[in-house]
Amino acid sequence: MTNQTTFSRLQEQIEYAPAASTVRVNPDLHGWTIPIPADEGGTLQVCATCAARILARGFGLPSGTFPLWHDDDGPSITCELCEETTAPSPRTTEN
Repeated sequence: MTNQTTFSRLQEQIEYAPAASTVRVNPDLHGWTIPIPADEGGTLQVCATCAARILARGFGLPSGTFPLWHDDDGPSITCELCEETTAPSPRTTEN
């Protein structure tokens, strides 16, 4: 996998991943921001479901990835893998 962009690597990893309906996702998790080299765009945003599918296939998320938790003030994100837009909602549990 030399000279492969982070995005194309994630696309390859999700290709044969378990179906979205079969993975468990923390209901308070909105998605993930994945840092990538500046020449690739700087960051990727991936929904919690796509990330769970990649993890279920046995791959990890790139180093430096950080979670986006649901809260009333957070932005909507468009997953760069499935192209679904998800809006944040209030957390289901208290911290």
